[in-house]
Amino acid sequence: MAQLGVKHYRFSIAWPRIIPDGRGIVNEAGIDFYRRLVDCLHQHNITPHATLFHWDSPQTLEDLYRSWRSREMAKDFADYVTAVLSRLGDRITNWITINEITCFTHLGYAVNSDLSHAPGTLVNTNKEVWQTSHHALLAYGLAIQAIRAASPTPCLICLVDNISVTVPISETPENIKAAQQAFHL
Repeated sequence: MAQLGVKHYRFSIAWPRIIPDGRGIVNEAGIDFYRRLVDCLHQHNITPHATLFHWDSPQTLEDLYRSWRSREMAKDFADYVTAVLSRLGDRITNWITINEITCFTHLGYAVNSDLSHAPGTLVNTNKEVWQTSHHALLAYGLAIQAIRAASPTPCLICLVDNISVTVPISETPENIKAAQQAFHL
């Protein structure tokens, strides 16, 4: 990467690799993997940008309380973030809390069979789908608090969002109305 002139590298830290059961004991070998990766990036003057959640939830939390369908997931996510920051916060100053909330909530949980993303879970009501979004946004807020509390240096914190913008194909009233209706889906 350095030979290509890469100055920044975004990667994801796998929650199940760090805390296999989702809560409790930290797998230090998992931390060491990321520590070596980040140290290598620094040795080559490449700035690391770490994503803390890119759709890989610990299976134990799904089995225990249905993962993102439970508010408890937000607390466990914040604890995971604290564990990562306490071990890697001295090496990383660019944190991405959660990648594309809509993908793993509204496309990962559905009432019908339209499941195009992980975790691919059928639910009984659209309310459950919206609860996953609520819990993910709560986790985002708690993660920001955890990062600010645990980081030894000032850092940048964000999430990666994926939004759809609908524009009319032409400026006719019919196409404008169709674009507005599609936007509100």
